[in-house]
Order: sequence, then C-alpha cells, then structure tokens
Amino acid sequence: MEAILGCDVYATASSFVTKPFMKSIEETEKLRFDGHNPWLLKYIEFLKKIELLSNGRFAVGQPIMRGPSE
Repeated sequence: MEAILGCDVYATASSFVTKPFMKSIEETEKLRFDGHNPWLLKYIEFLKKIELLSNGRFAVGQPIMRGPSE
C-alpha cells in the first residue's frame, strides 16, 4: 500500500519498510492517485486472480498490513 502511495519500499531480512515521506499531516495534500502506478496495477491483477480462485467461497480483501492503509 505504501508503494501505491508513492513511498520507496526497502526489503530487510525479515520484512519490508519505507522511509518517512511526510513530516506532518498537512503534507497529505501532495498525495495523488495514479491509476497507472505499477504497484497498483499489480495489486489489481492479484485481486482479480484471487477472486477467480475464491469462486465466491470466501471474501477477497486487503490482507492485514502495517502502514497507511490500516
């Protein structure tokens, strides 16, 4: 989710992290939705595939993640 918002994401030995990209809540004005963002497109592709796999047997949604989406 952070990458979709424009944050740089880095891998560590056990997780993924981002560097802070805002210093205050007022800076949220610089967030822009980009429908062509490669991370967003990959996420949508994943959702479509898992939706087909579920075949209506279970709900499909965002996994529990840390970050701005929680």
